[in-house]
Amino acid sequence: MPLKGHRFDDKKTVEINATNALKAIPITDFQDCFGKWKHRYERVVQSNEDYFEGCHQPDDEK
Repeated sequence: MPLKGHRFDDKKTVEINATNALKAIPITDFQDCFGKWKHRYERVVQSNEDYFEGCHQPDDEK
């Protein structure tokens, strides 16, 4: 059951549905997402933690 736009009756139902939604994510998708997040974080650290927005990645990093 999709979580977005859905109301749940109680905390337990939220926990069950959220857990099921997370378990439905393929491991490779999760690993890919985490790897991309790590790469973005490393770029922030390399930029002396300056905030930047709208920075485009070179074509070979997409």
